[in-house]
Amino acid sequence: MEQKSWGIIVETSFGKGYAYICETNYIVSLLPEWYAAIPMEQKEETVRRALEAAGEIIGELPETFVWPLSEKEYIRKLEGEFSSVVLEITQECTLRCEYCIYSGNYENVRVHSSCYMTKEVVKRSLDFYAAHSKNSSKAVVSFYGGEALMRFDIVKYAVSYAREIFRGKELFFRISSNGTTLTASVLEWLNQNEDIEIVITVNGITHDVYRKFPNGDGSLGMIMGNLQIIRQQYPKLWNRVNFLANIVSLQELLELREFYMKEIGKPPLLITGILEYGGNERIEKILQVRDSDEAEKEIYRLYCEKQDSYLKPYFHTEVSEIRNRLIGRREKACQITACCMPFLGSLFISAEGSFGLCERAGIWKHCGDIYKGIDMEYVQKIKQEVIAIFQNRCRECWCQRLCSICFKDFQTMEDGSIELPEVFCQRMRESVKNALGLFCEMRERNPETVNN
Repeated sequence: MEQKSWGIIVETSFGKGYAYICETNYIVSLLPEWYAAIPMEQKEETVRRALEAAGEIIGELPETFVWPLSEKEYIRKLEGEFSSVVLEITQECTLRCEYCIYSGNYENVRVHSSCYMTKEVVKRSLDFYAAHSKNSSKAVVSFYGGEALMRFDIVKYAVSYAREIFRGKELFFRISSNGTTLTASVLEWLNQNEDIEIVITVNGITHDVYRKFPNGDGSLGMIMGNLQIIRQQYPKLWNRVNFLANIVSLQELLELREFYMKEIGKPPLLITGILEYGGNERIEKILQVRDSDEAEKEIYRLYCEKQDSYLKPYFHTEVSEIRNRLIGRREKACQITACCMPFLGSLFISAEGSFGLCERAGIWKHCGDIYKGIDMEYVQKIKQEVIAIFQNRCRECWCQRLCSICFKDFQTMEDGSIELPEVFCQRMRESVKNALGLFCEMRERNPETVNN
């Protein structure tokens, strides 16, 4: 397994070296002349020995991994502090995006279907959420698909019912949409309901390459037409429209930046890549795009020096985790921080009423449903399985304290057990290494940015 338990060396585009030390979460700047003089094949060993001699590396590994809450605290929060609920209004969709997790191009994942959430399932779902969030100061209800607005009547019913049962509490709604279902009646309703945010996926000039209607036509023209109507006729609603984007290369990121600046006028909330593991040959072909040195240099210049607001949504999460990391030696019982305890981050409820850990993790067959409640025996089982995986897989891994592993990355087997694909660990280490390099590059190019 590709692991270096002490840490890792990263270099910036200026050739300066830094050592990230897992034990302390320190990033140490290496003396340029000293580092440059070390032969390439000896750099890691030489740097490690120097850090050991300086007392920066002791070599103690965590004895175990633990969840941040005690069992008593966890149960208490489950009983009354659910933070949000995500309702899978429908598994139908107007588009057939090639990289969609539900496209049929990923293994062990459902595909689009005509299944949708009935009003009875909506009512039971919201009642369950209300009963388990009574100690929370606010309620957040999100609508997911498929394309949720294909069942506009169900969405309206859910909003109306939620307002009844959460009366007196702060209440927010969020709708995820592909932007093709924004009819006149939908827009009028959204405009009148100021507590609803809508998040639309727009991928810029490459949008139509992958985000197509079933007949093969691209969807960008229709979406941009709908957005133009909102801007012209519903300016207040425009303030509640936000965006997501997906890219497969840094060149696409540059093109996306130009598109959003020119055509939309505000950056997306989040820019992501596509899921890299579990896909078939079509997904592998999409991922074969390679970045040019020129694109990478321009991205680094814009982001590291200027903190460009249109690039932040792509880098900001990983860089923020490094900026806000807890400095100091890890405890022998290493606390799990990136992976939320089941259901405390969000409760996902499928169209049929089954529970999932969040919309990104999808349905976990054995977690429970709106009729029987949470299967606590199974939840306790998977918590222990996660601890065991961390103990066996992560104890000697150099990026354990910066790893963003969570339940969306685990696979559930037919018997209900869970596994973590090794390919995820490999790509996580690569991602964290890149983020460390970017953070160090920011510190060199514009030191003030690492504090923002």
